[in-house]
Amino acid sequence: MVADPDNDLEVGANIPGTITKLLVSEGDEVTAGQPVAVIEAMKMETNVVARMAGTVEQVLIKEGGSVKAGELLITIK
Repeated sequence: MVADPDNDLEVGANIPGTITKLLVSEGDEVTAGQPVAVIEAMKMETNVVARMAGTVEQVLIKEGGSVKAGELLITIK
């Protein structure tokens, strides 16, 4: 599933890679700009951040899983 880039409630992968750290769980409160996961690609880590404040509704990834660029990772309500 691909994240809608125009929907700030959907958090998508900014690069393809492996989820090395999942920093939130369902039900957690997040703020705009807060890191929610870390993706590693070619030995470089990139933070994935929430684009708006809210409550984590769904976590669609697991640590160690591979993701594609644009893939839907987390939804916020």
